[in-house]
Amino acid sequence: MDRRLLGYLLVLYLVQGIPAGIADESLLLFLHDRGATPAQIGYVAALGLPWMLKWLWAPLVDRYHVPRLGRRRTWLLGLQGVATMLLLGLGEAFVAGSVPAVLGLVLALNLVMATLDVAVDGLAVDALRDGDLGHGNAVQVVGFKLGMLLAGGIALQLLRVADYRAVFATLAAAVACAFGATLATREPAPPPEHGPHASAGLAEPPLSVGSLLRETLARPGMGLLLAMLLTYKVGEALSDVQLKPYLRGHGFAVEDIALATSTFGIVASSLGSFVGGLVVARARTHVRPVFAVAALRVLPQLGLVALAVTGPTWAKLVPVTLAEHFVGGLLTTTVFALMMSSADPARAGASFTLLATVELVGKGTARFLSGQVVEAVGHVGLFVASSALSLAFLALAAPMRRAERAGAYRRVFVSPDGGLDGRA
Repeated sequence: MDRRLLGYLLVLYLVQGIPAGIADESLLLFLHDRGATPAQIGYVAALGLPWMLKWLWAPLVDRYHVPRLGRRRTWLLGLQGVATMLLLGLGEAFVAGSVPAVLGLVLALNLVMATLDVAVDGLAVDALRDGDLGHGNAVQVVGFKLGMLLAGGIALQLLRVADYRAVFATLAAAVACAFGATLATREPAPPPEHGPHASAGLAEPPLSVGSLLRETLARPGMGLLLAMLLTYKVGEALSDVQLKPYLRGHGFAVEDIALATSTFGIVASSLGSFVGGLVVARARTHVRPVFAVAALRVLPQLGLVALAVTGPTWAKLVPVTLAEHFVGGLLTTTVFALMMSSADPARAGASFTLLATVELVGKGTARFLSGQVVEAVGHVGLFVASSALSLAFLALAAPMRRAERAGAYRRVFVSPDGGLDGRA
């Protein structure tokens, strides 16, 4: 296990969590305090569209680069620089209270970070060996969660002593630190097994989006995997985007919401991700841990139902939040390990990006519709629907276990003699 590599990946994924922290905390509460309705708050999920569409340009990120900088560092350095400028601009827009400027800059930041994610995921798939997947995926999820914590809970706590301009300057400084780490880090070489083109020193052949999708669906069990990724967090996403405005409407202060759902919640989520990495490292199967944790995930969703029925208080909110985020982090790590083990290493960035995009489409659609659900059935109905969807997802467990026993969800490499070598 290369600790320096894992540390570097932690920094890269932390930076990518910053837009999610802004969207889940500062942006939602900023809009609520300016009179946005639940439906309008749900529609803000559309600002995450670049994360759902990034697979359209992922093959370009995999293919084009400046040789002197490196295949991944070309994109990392350029995009980290742009992200720093956008965050400084967001600070000015928040201070000015300009809703159009804030929405436009958040959209631009998501576009930059979604493209950056393609390069970082490609770097991770290139560099991580099978024995490191558990540790690597834990770092991936924990780093992203730490970025959310920095841009969410910690940022809103800073508002006690500073304004949004200082808060976003702090976030820009974090991205600038990642830029410095990228400058100081030599890009890891991909393993020689990454296909005949890589071993021959040739450029990877061009791959259209349609070809990528067809090749993915042609592999055994991948249709089931895509269905799983599309649905596994729909229930969670449906409730999460409306929870903070719901608490704000019940008299909770912005800083208290941030402390419970972001600071405490993300620490619990990071701990869950760490435990998930240990589970993946010791598991003999990639599918079974996913569904074992998914069954456990239904319990905190039911806790949200109880919270809404009896009325939210601080004493009730904290344990429900801790349980929800811990299990959520555990689930995400096990799912991402399954995704990485199923990605085609010959075109690592594009293949993993397609899988990650399917996951985002499911979550993004749920977030987009969440406000309409609230307006139709209220918050109690929303949390009941969230629990039911989390339970219904378990129906995919049996067919995916059968597919795994038949040999699906294994990384396939080309061995030196030209034969295929499947590795779990």
